[in-house]
Amino acid sequence: MMKEVPSPEHANHQTNYLSLENYNCQAIMAEGKQHALAIGFTKMSAKDISTINKGIGVDNMHYLNDGLWKMERLE
Repeated sequence: MMKEVPSPEHANHQTNYLSLENYNCQAIMAEGKQHALAIGFTKMSAKDISTINKGIGVDNMHYLNDGLWKMERLE
């Protein structure tokens, strides 16, 4: 299950989480995992994502195993 994770200042406050506006950079976490599996920008506010529950809520910019992930390390 994928879910949007609020920014650190909102991490433990569900009410503040629902007040996040769109165009915020968010880490997308897999339940029970320590690290993000994707990074994206919200296209709707968190409140709209939870109430509308359809459409594109987060525009992914980077995800595990994409081209950036596979890029060779530069020394």
